Amino acid sequence: MGNSNPISISICPATPPDLPILSRLDIAANSSHPLISQSFQYPFQALKLWLAHLRFCYERPKEYRILVAKLSSGKSKREQGLKVEIEVEVAEGEKLELERSASIDSGVDVSLGSLVSKCGDEEDTDEQKDDGEGEIVGFMMWRVCKSQKEREESVGRDDEWDWISQLPKGTDLKQWKRYVEVMSSESGIGDGDVEILKLAVLPRYQGRGTGTRLLQFFFGNLSPLFSSALDKPTLSHPTKIRVRASRSAKTLYEKFGWTVAKEYTLDLRAWGRGRAYVDFEMLRVV
Repeated sequence: MGNSNPISISICPATPPDLPILSRLDIAANSSHPLISQSFQYPFQALKLWLAHLRFCYERPKEYRILVAKLSSGKSKREQGLKVEIEVEVAEGEKLELERSASIDSGVDVSLGSLVSKCGDEEDTDEQKDDGEGEIVGFMMWRVCKSQKEREESVGRDDEWDWISQLPKGTDLKQWKRYVEVMSSESGIGDGDVEILKLAVLPRYQGRGTGTRLLQFFFGNLSPLFSSALDKPTLSHPTKIRVRASRSAKTLYEKFGWTVAKEYTLDLRAWGRGRAYVDFEMLRVV
């Protein structure tokens, strides 16, 4: 039986050096997802595609937000986790210094080594290296939906991520297209509504409160996070928050007030699996 004791974490915004780590973490946490486990010719292709998507989102801070959860020693103010202040304003014209790898199917090594990163101005110490402080154990990413006017203005610009067009050579395109056809969300969300795109925790830390703390932080900072992203002084109400949940994550979201809007099932027998893949579209109104 794994360790179920709660861990001390700090929560802060993601930084560019975090993105490769988050890509690896996301894949590890969702390794049984059919698109991750079955559709790629080589494992590194999934990592590069996930990293490209995170970079795309990070470069659009008015629409996307990413929070990371890192191990904390409990010796600083950050031990309180939920009280960590998050800087939500991004200076106009700020340059995001992201390392650019070669093309997504180039074979360039993307191994990550240590998962240790820093929040803010924390300094590395020998003690941190010994007790794991600074290790990223989970993260959360969401988007604030564009208004109709913003969607019209973005037509023709590279402002929407298209998974199919970004797939590397050798990917099972038939499986991806079938997934999009069967599993795409139908619940209507609009101007100012929110979609949680990712909530992932390293497998060895799952069941120890990290996902709960990230959601608590998310709701505790609801108005300032959203109003900054929308360039509005206050959050308009009511606002829908949509999330897609696996069977294992469904209970956690229900504890926070989400309800199931629709169950989705993908038959995987054509890809050699006897069991179907199931997830749930869940909605909460705030």
